[in-house]
Amino acid sequence: MNEEHWLLEVVEAMPDGIVIVNSDGEMVLVNREVENLLGYPREQLLGKQVEMLLPAELTDAHVAHRRGFHQSSRRRSMGRGLELSARRADGSMFPVEISLAPATVAGDPVVIATLRDVTANRLADAELADARQRVLLAEDHERIARDLHDTVIQRLFAAGLSLQSVLPVVPDSAKVKIERILDDQDDAIRELRTAIFGLSSKRAAGRTIRVVVNQLVDDAGRVLGFRPTLHFNGVLDSIDSEVTDEVAAVVREALSNVEIGRAHV
Repeated sequence: MNEEHWLLEVVEAMPDGIVIVNSDGEMVLVNREVENLLGYPREQLLGKQVEMLLPAELTDAHVAHRRGFHQSSRRRSMGRGLELSARRADGSMFPVEISLAPATVAGDPVVIATLRDVTANRLADAELADARQRVLLAEDHERIARDLHDTVIQRLFAAGLSLQSVLPVVPDSAKVKIERILDDQDDAIRELRTAIFGLSSKRAAGRTIRVVVNQLVDDAGRVLGFRPTLHFNGVLDSIDSEVTDEVAAVVREALSNVEIGRAHV
């Protein structure tokens, strides 16, 4: 096997697309992976301007960049820091990374472009960004829950204790009003605790009983037209999945009975 044939075999075997472009911008060699990536048979590429593989709005600018590269060529990535796209035969676009290397073939200057489909990378980057955003949101929920618990609820407790301390010295008519305020305050504290547990459960990993029951109540609320009031007491998130499933079944049945009863009203 002569050297030229051996090199062609290597180019054909490359896992990335290889395009060799002459000084006029014409594609003089493409490998099998370019055909796979772009959907063109190579006879439709050879001798054509490389700009046919770019988004239409970039073709004019690329001609100038290509000429500049030939004048001061060096091995480098194309469009460093930019998100590049290539155009398939059907007109669809996909994200790519392109590396450029100057070379001389049979005494003529050429540019060897390596083309790699990075669709999976872009999707992974997007998923990672979404995951980071979810973590930030969960941390924000946890901070809000902590502030509600450490500040708002404590102040409500303090206010309640202050009101209870004056009960013995106020007239009976005022006692009734103060006791009603204290009852409303207790309801508000329970509602706040429910909200705090809901916020905290978004941070917790896994399928906790709070998450499951809250979801059931949310689903029922969409059917009923209102969200049933839900209260949690005590530490529940350590309950195992088997008990969680049993509780979920009981809650689901109870909510179903409410829906049926409401439908017959």
